[in-house]
Amino acid sequence: MSSKTMYGFEGRVDGVWSQLHCGQQGPDNYLSTREEAEAGLPRLADALETELSELRVVAVAVDVPDAPLDAARAEYAALCESLGTDQVAEENALLSIGREHLPPCAIAVLEDRDAATVEYYDWLTSETQAAQDAHDAEVAAGHEWHGPGQPWWT
Repeated sequence: MSSKTMYGFEGRVDGVWSQLHCGQQGPDNYLSTREEAEAGLPRLADALETELSELRVVAVAVDVPDAPLDAARAEYAALCESLGTDQVAEENALLSIGREHLPPCAIAVLEDRDAATVEYYDWLTSETQAAQDAHDAEVAAGHEWHGPGQPWWT
């Protein structure tokens, strides 16, 4: 999620300003530009059946989904699920190989969990897929593989 400045309305009743919104306070309930909001003031004033003494446009910080980041995160989760593995376990395994082998995007996540970027999830996806491809090649080459719950000595 990221924060974006959008525009909404406040009304004053009995000297007290209150933010006006309908339903949840998500990005769909605000306008993108101050001009849009100001153009809507007359219609809003006509539509409101309250004792507003004043109505004004205000800037509001609204949390909006970061679509590319959310898509990259979902792609990684889907890959892990398709491989029958746990996303957290795969991520931890990749991050535990030693800082000297990690790209800057992964080091940033080690230092601050909120630093995950599209680049970071793309890296996780490619590394997890590469590990799976290497595993599949080993199995295809006839090298012995033991499934979950099977000890290596069987």
